[in-house]
Amino acid sequence: MIKRNFNKKIIDKSNIEDGTVKKFLSLSLPSVGENLFHTLFSFVDMAFVGRLGALPLAGVGLANQLIFVFIAIMVAINIGTNVLVAQNYGAKKFIKTKEIIWQPLYLAIFISIGFLIFGLFFSYSVFYPFNGEDALKKLAGDYLFWIITPSFIFVAPFVLGAIFRGIGDTKTPFYVTSIANGLNIFLDYVLIFGKLGFPNLGVKGAAIATSISRLVALIIYFYLLFNKKRKFHLSNYFPKIDFIIIKNLIKIGFPASLERFLFSFGNLFFGNVVLSIGTEAFAAHRVSINIESLSSNTGFGFTNATQTLVGQSIGNNDEKLAKKYTYTALKMTVLIMSIVGVFLFFFPDLFIRIFTDDIKIIEHARIAVRIISVVQPFYAMVLIFMGSLRGGGNTASPLLATALGMYLIRIPVSYVLVKILDLGMLGAWSAMALDITFKGFFLYFIFLKRTNYKRYVLE
Repeated sequence: MIKRNFNKKIIDKSNIEDGTVKKFLSLSLPSVGENLFHTLFSFVDMAFVGRLGALPLAGVGLANQLIFVFIAIMVAINIGTNVLVAQNYGAKKFIKTKEIIWQPLYLAIFISIGFLIFGLFFSYSVFYPFNGEDALKKLAGDYLFWIITPSFIFVAPFVLGAIFRGIGDTKTPFYVTSIANGLNIFLDYVLIFGKLGFPNLGVKGAAIATSISRLVALIIYFYLLFNKKRKFHLSNYFPKIDFIIIKNLIKIGFPASLERFLFSFGNLFFGNVVLSIGTEAFAAHRVSINIESLSSNTGFGFTNATQTLVGQSIGNNDEKLAKKYTYTALKMTVLIMSIVGVFLFFFPDLFIRIFTDDIKIIEHARIAVRIISVVQPFYAMVLIFMGSLRGGGNTASPLLATALGMYLIRIPVSYVLVKILDLGMLGAWSAMALDITFKGFFLYFIFLKRTNYKRYVLE
């Protein structure tokens, strides 16, 4: 029966009639737009840094690999917040929803203190064990310091975005992201290159621009969250810390956080394998990841909507509707990411030259982009099934898929193909493609046979 549903038309007539498609699109399109703005910012940010040369480009790329480890910690709060808020809001427990919202904000303050300490004392020394020259590690440390040290600015926007998405408001994160990223692009230009009387800060300027933009996003989020003119808002009443809510939040989010941590930590090893090929290869690696994000960030937009709608459906005790949303999302995401994949395969240089004119980087990146373009349909499966399972409270299955894919496929296969068989970028990105394909089918099997949705509506 499920297989038959999977093979139906992309826009099923019954789904149109019952409003499934309309509701999904109304929630997903702002989220897709938000993620595309993230992609645009990332494109511009890396393009500006790329004009400084291969070394700064590789340095920022190395720093970003570690930043994703910090983001993995944030995923626990992000996913837990989204699921708890979505399920309780879907169950129409609005007072309880407001009580829940405060708890991840308290938790964000606590986590920020840990990030601040790390930023102050370990931003540079953390890169000592990596391959690469000292100048590259210094640039990576500069970038990491200015991103992580203003820690609450780094942490809080993740939580606030999850809150708004949980209540079904994906437009607000879209607008906030648009404003912040627009400011980021302007600040990148003036701070990286020293324009309009600003100092020429290079890589530091890129990081400072990002942190200032996040501060603006944080201010806007708080203003809107407490705005009494909005239908759903918080009052100035500060409830006490509720350890039961925090326990549930962590219980839901921890497997997802551990999953992202294992993925990001594994990517440090994978990145180190790529770095052993050379600085130009690693710069191309980071450029290729940015280019591929044009497709995957679109998929993440549909993932966010799927997670919220599944969460609200499960909160309302409607598992059938949750699965209906999942298949609607899957069909659309596979189609769109496949189309983007076709463009990436046939016109890789069109995108690569946005970032660099270095011939060696272009040659390496061309190989990577073409390999990853082929597996975009499977990547869509990964994103949607992960979003559906998480929204339904099953965060353990995505964790298992990530651990198996990263540590049994991506890292060992890339090591063999790059270090032993000397296949360079072809070997590294083939290992990545194999990992993605495995996860797509593994998660489809889990969804088919063992969905295990869980309800977290609090009294």
